[in-house]
Amino acid sequence: MNDFLMERNWYAVSPDGVGAELNLCIAAPLKNHIDWCCAVSLGVLDTHPSTIYGIDSWHAVQMAILFITRRVTHFSDAGWLFYWDKDGERVMPSALIDSGLRQFT
Repeated sequence: MNDFLMERNWYAVSPDGVGAELNLCIAAPLKNHIDWCCAVSLGVLDTHPSTIYGIDSWHAVQMAILFITRRVTHFSDAGWLFYWDKDGERVMPSALIDSGLRQFT
């Protein structure tokens, strides 16, 4: 994906121990007839990009983040491990949504 709005880069280790860079990407929302949509890439987790829809651009981005979080959670439940970077600390899929925003409330 080359025209993305958001990107989160992690390091992923599959259940069989193979590690790889993981680029989770969300493209800028586009108007598609009456809906809005975002292309989503799960990097090494899924080679086929997905299209996520919303009622407006904001909603499309929210739904894309939720979709990625659910898919990464699925892979985590299947034994994948995720790290901030190759030699970094382990990270949980919930960090995709809960990124420390509580400190501002």
